[in-house]
Amino acid sequence: MKLHAALSPPRFLHTPAEKLWPGVYRALQSSTALGLSLLQRGARKVHGLPLQALPSKQALRELGQRYEDLLCAEVESVRAGDYPKDLLFRFGWLRHLPRWPSLALEIHRILERQSRKAHAELPARVDLSAYPPYYRRNFHWQSDGYLSERSAELYDAAVEFLFTGTANVMRRRALAKVATELRDRPKTAPRARLLDVGCGTGEFLAQLSAACPQVEATGIDLSPFYLKRAERRSLPVEWVQGRAEALPFEDGHFDLLSSIFMFHELPRRVRREALREFYRVLRPGGLLVLQDAAQVDDAGELAFFLERFPEEFHEPFFSDYLRDPLEALLTREGFVEVQRSDAFVSKVVVARKP
Repeated sequence: MKLHAALSPPRFLHTPAEKLWPGVYRALQSSTALGLSLLQRGARKVHGLPLQALPSKQALRELGQRYEDLLCAEVESVRAGDYPKDLLFRFGWLRHLPRWPSLALEIHRILERQSRKAHAELPARVDLSAYPPYYRRNFHWQSDGYLSERSAELYDAAVEFLFTGTANVMRRRALAKVATELRDRPKTAPRARLLDVGCGTGEFLAQLSAACPQVEATGIDLSPFYLKRAERRSLPVEWVQGRAEALPFEDGHFDLLSSIFMFHELPRRVRREALREFYRVLRPGGLLVLQDAAQVDDAGELAFFLERFPEEFHEPFFSDYLRDPLEALLTREGFVEVQRSDAFVSKVVVARKP
């Protein structure tokens, strides 16, 4: 009896509600992905932009399998106690409904700007000399780049639209790695200190605060406008403006460091400088969790979709990123225990400072 009880799922998983929620979640996510995909194609057709070339059957199968694996991983993470299941619904696409009218207008502007290849349209009132050259552009053709409050207000909804409702789902694959590390931490240890580099509007840190309230979190980003938006979340987080390649922190200050969907927007040289800074500010034994797009070496048939991304959106460093494997970079910079896991069209790479 004792052995049976130890091997059986917790009692609450046998209740009707607990049996139903995975199916409800999967249905909501799948219908969202389909609906947003159709909206994307419709918007491109209205603006006279060519539709994307059709992928092969193998590429579609792999994309579908990775999507299924992503949703299965979500359910398993909830059951493992990595994060509460309400995150799956609280951070879904539906919470962006109030911004749909503004987002529809922004999508029109993005597609119009894309047709003109106008990648340098930035607010005239902003002192661009305060930012490095690689940052002075409107990534994704979005209005104002990362340099206005309007951009910050619409960014999360726009990214969910771009990734058909899976942006936060993918981010939670990185969250699961952080949660596992914190769960294994001795209860007598002081509060773990985590730095999120390229935190943007704080979307990842909002989920982290809900799942791991015991962590002492700091978010750093180059955009003061995005940090202002992040501050309005009223999270127990310290917000700092700064660059990934010149972190304003002491050596060995953090137990964990995360960086989500930032590396593909950095030039090759800056990627290496950023990793050296990550290594410097982590304590010995500290964990690094990097998430970004899958790369050619590990993408398989998914490479079809990845190769087209910089063509469709203004991502000047993306093609180089695809051929600059993160795992090899981390090893070269002195990290150990480097491991990769897939997360739909992204991957999560964890490594440790020896």
